[in-house]
Amino acid sequence: MASVERIKLDPQSAEYKGIAQKFNSKYIVKFKKCTILSIEKVKNEALDQRFQSKRQWYEDKHGHVKIVKGWHGTVKENVASILKNNFDESKNFGRCFGPGVSFSSLPSYAYHFCDKKTPEACMLLADVLVSNVLELPASEKYGILRVPPCVPGTNFWYDTVAKDKDRMDVFVKQDKDAFLPTHVVHFKRADAPPQAQPAPAANSDLHELMESLSLYHDNFDLIDHLWSYDNEDHCEGDETDQFLHKYDSNQVVRLDDGSNHVDYDYDSDSDYDYYDYEL
Repeated sequence: MASVERIKLDPQSAEYKGIAQKFNSKYIVKFKKCTILSIEKVKNEALDQRFQSKRQWYEDKHGHVKIVKGWHGTVKENVASILKNNFDESKNFGRCFGPGVSFSSLPSYAYHFCDKKTPEACMLLADVLVSNVLELPASEKYGILRVPPCVPGTNFWYDTVAKDKDRMDVFVKQDKDAFLPTHVVHFKRADAPPQAQPAPAANSDLHELMESLSLYHDNFDLIDHLWSYDNEDHCEGDETDQFLHKYDSNQVVRLDDGSNHVDYDYDSDSDYDYYDYEL
């Protein structure tokens, strides 16, 4: 049975300051402020041994491997299980970046998958093995990716799928034991003082929602294509629904032409949370 040790770091230590600097290097959400409450260092010898074995396997198979730091947002109730058993890639089915566990170089991305209904939340920092990256820009996400293709001239798959292989703002891993949770950052969010807003225009409710959501994350993609999601979260064309903003195929803002309401998948699950705004 895996034994997990969680060590609370001293805020004055170099390790704490280094992680805090990474966490605060990018704004989390405009008009919101997050304060770090504590940082835990995680030790799990069983997971570490499997990670090191996988690292050697990557080196032998691909000839090169690097360790990339990746942020992962989740709800508090999942943390203990992840630290004990590692991330479960089998629970994350294929979307536009393929099946696997999603990470980001940006805490501002991972933030949106943390607890939303309480002021306090936590975020995981992990070591992630990366050898060959398949770049899949947002403009090319027209279908669901089940399995990455083979690296040209080889008989093995790309081990990592990323939106941008330089920024690594969104990257997905499906290899078991190719990631290792190393730290838990506990933080508290607080609303900043409200700022003056211009007088509302026509359809102000919808405009306000769209403006708010466009500020929700610095990596929202404005797209001109028509999309819909079927019951299995597949991306496919549909002339009745226009997706105005798309959040990496997980969180979606949808304007339904027929019913005049906006749908927003706030929880990043298979069901929409509906926010109706009559026009």
